[in-house]
Amino acid sequence: MSQQHINYSIVVPVYNVKDYLDECINSLVNQTYKAYEIILVDDGSTDGSAAICDMYAEKYPIVKTFHKSNGGSSDARNYGIDKVSGEYMIFVDSDDYIDKDTLQIYFRTCCQNGYPDLLIDQSDYAFTDGKIRRDNDYYDYKTFGKKNGRSAFMELSSGPALWSPCGKCYKVSYWRGKAFQFTRDIYAEDLDLIYKVIYLADSVVMTPSTYYYREKREGSNSNTISKKKFMDIFNVMDRWEDFFEKYQMDDKVRNNMYFFFGELIVFFVMGNLFLINKDERKEVCRKINDYRYVLKKYNRLLGKATNISMKLIGVQNTSFLLFYMKRLCLKFIN
Repeated sequence: MSQQHINYSIVVPVYNVKDYLDECINSLVNQTYKAYEIILVDDGSTDGSAAICDMYAEKYPIVKTFHKSNGGSSDARNYGIDKVSGEYMIFVDSDDYIDKDTLQIYFRTCCQNGYPDLLIDQSDYAFTDGKIRRDNDYYDYKTFGKKNGRSAFMELSSGPALWSPCGKCYKVSYWRGKAFQFTRDIYAEDLDLIYKVIYLADSVVMTPSTYYYREKREGSNSNTISKKKFMDIFNVMDRWEDFFEKYQMDDKVRNNMYFFFGELIVFFVMGNLFLINKDERKEVCRKINDYRYVLKKYNRLLGKATNISMKLIGVQNTSFLLFYMKRLCLKFIN
């Protein structure tokens, strides 16, 4: 791989986002680094997004548009990955956008660090109604250095979550060599895969923040609650248990993931139980009982990780929330 030239592929799953798609694609076609392609995967859009994708493909030679029947963002990403021709690839959600210097920063970082398997943005910028903020300042790309996968995993899973596939740059030969794939039609598909990608990497480097993530978009899948989402989380936990065993991961590694899953059970599952009907609620509660071992671990870890936990969810009254979390955990543990 020559230091003078690295080809990048940008994969964008597109589904019914016509109000935001121009902003996204314009940020991609105007990169200061020029050796790249853009792969737009129209996932069966019905709102005019498909026509917008075709328009950009006609206007810009670097843009390739593919149309497929609707299968969800994970299926669209897998489809796009099969089409990439670059040496590195990044994922951009179609309602988000990136800095104009993103690929230039990735190129420079790759060259300076021996072409690592994975680059990770220090954090994301989040924006709602045009107001932009730094999502977190917990990590520092200048002090992160170059790490092997386990070391990077331990640091990144000990602080605020960075499990989104976006805001990262993957060496394509590494991704394909490990046969990574997103699981179709599940909630928490990011948590299902991305930390595994981190853990198995030979080399991981952090970059400055360049990704802008749109929060609270109307119609976004992340803004809806359902029993299926709750059950998907438990299924992802089961797959992580298989991963623990396959790679003989030690207790320190397991505890970091148990803390994340504890957060999800307490805040997402328990915190939203009353938004589903009574019969479904009983079924989910029975499922929570099956994972009391996770809540036990989480309950023991809370005291050590309270500050990180609070930073993760942006809560100031830590003593009250810690009491609340312990009460919820103990209710199911006992």
